[in-house]
Amino acid sequence: MDKIVCVCVTLMLLQLASKPTLAQPIDFSELLSGTLDTVSKELFKHGEIILFDHYCTLSRRPFIKSWELHYRTKIHCPGWTPIIGKGTSDWNPAGSELDATRDYVRQALQQGFITQEQADPWI
Repeated sequence: MDKIVCVCVTLMLLQLASKPTLAQPIDFSELLSGTLDTVSKELFKHGEIILFDHYCTLSRRPFIKSWELHYRTKIHCPGWTPIIGKGTSDWNPAGSELDATRDYVRQALQQGFITQEQADPWI
């Protein structure tokens, strides 16, 4: 009985394995457009943030320095101050955003737009 089951299973596996599947061509344009879309969203960032109850804009872009990818971020709060916070990071986009925020807060403190108490969590 075990031999019959073994033969049946073997025949079924051979039947399944012997059917070739049709290969689908790779659509490189779809793959490339999806990849480029994701990369551009991660590298470049333009957004809005609220800083000390004021509307601010954030702009991040990549640049190449010594054959390495770096990030540069600027923060500006139009309608509140003329200050532009600037930050740079060697490898981390979020690090450049944090540097720009800290720079903005330092300048706002120096120019009297915020108090030391408000600045302490950021510096």
